Amino acid sequence: MKTFETVDDYLKEFKVNDIIVLGGYGIIDGSTSIESKYDTYKVVQGTTCDDIVLRSYKGRKNLKLGAGYYDQQLVLLSKDEFNALAH
Repeated sequence: MKTFETVDDYLKEFKVNDIIVLGGYGIIDGSTSIESKYDTYKVVQGTTCDDIVLRSYKGRKNLKLGAGYYDQQLVLLSKDEFNALAH
């Protein structure tokens, strides 16, 4: 598990098919409360500039993360860590 302070930091070394968790801005911090695969996103497209496209676990639609959300924390999970999560 590797933690990035911002999405911008992650974009410097992202890879398509990475499994990530977004920290969020709400009352519950997504990066510290990872309980199931449904808390994760898969990177399906991106550039090193300001463009990243995600798909939630078992999701059918892509989500383009806007630049206004790039100041949140992001956690990169390994395949083993992802597989260890509950469904």
